[in-house]
Amino acid sequence: MNSCEAWLTPFFTDADLRLGYLHSKFSRAINFSVPAAAGPDRLLTLMRAGLPAIPDSLMLPDSVFAQVHRLPIQTEIVCRGLSFEVPDAGIRLQVPMNQIGQCSLKSRHEEITGQHQLNFDNFRSAYRQFIAQNRFQFGFASNPNLAEISRLALTGQSEALKNTMAKIIGLGQGLTPACDDALIGILAMLTCVKCSITSLISEDDWLRLIHSRTTDISIKYLRCAYAGYFSEPIVQLADQLFSAQPQNWQPLFELFSKIGGSSGLDMLYGIDLTVNALMTTARQDGKP
Repeated sequence: MNSCEAWLTPFFTDADLRLGYLHSKFSRAINFSVPAAAGPDRLLTLMRAGLPAIPDSLMLPDSVFAQVHRLPIQTEIVCRGLSFEVPDAGIRLQVPMNQIGQCSLKSRHEEITGQHQLNFDNFRSAYRQFIAQNRFQFGFASNPNLAEISRLALTGQSEALKNTMAKIIGLGQGLTPACDDALIGILAMLTCVKCSITSLISEDDWLRLIHSRTTDISIKYLRCAYAGYFSEPIVQLADQLFSAQPQNWQPLFELFSKIGGSSGLDMLYGIDLTVNALMTTARQDGKP
């Protein structure tokens, strides 16, 4: 039996038995699809060592990852709480400790303080400099709907929010479309200021929004984001934005730039949009 690190949401840890199958393989990640009682299947991601933590994932030793990677699509996996078995390969994985806290972003701030504003200003300045140096341009920057999402959420306009999200989910190419990645960044920042979309959009409505509009892999991350689970770099960035201390943003920007093709940079774009919306809202409310 092999020991592995894990970041698992309650969907996996609270179930006695779940059966899934090998869904997709990439150089550094393998996805198994596991049926859910409601909505689309959930994806369990098996990763090579050294990658940032993501929700619903296991980090395998290189030798075990290589062994699983050789298996054909549709190979079965058996999930039992914190143990996992791939019978066709004789592989059994045991999780000594679930580290999902590293991917959990909790609502923690009722309002934007002066120190937050200072951090936000510094973040936006450093972000603009970073993207200029790297010549990054978000492919859907001219689409007004992404910028509207934060404003609609912050003002509690539930129906308009759902209608606007329906226009942008799935826009872009790749395993996780660019607008979906930006939306992940937006949702993270909204969660930080006690404006989680769970209070504006029911889980059933959320599943209907994402189910037929985007890819299976993107659905995984959007579904986790709805429940407050994000990749470790996003959690780290949120901690820095709401810190009482000045921050050095460059190392985190570099980390985001290495996530996917442009996924990390697309997430940063969404974070920047929402930080700007939070600053605008604070100024309108007359806060320093």
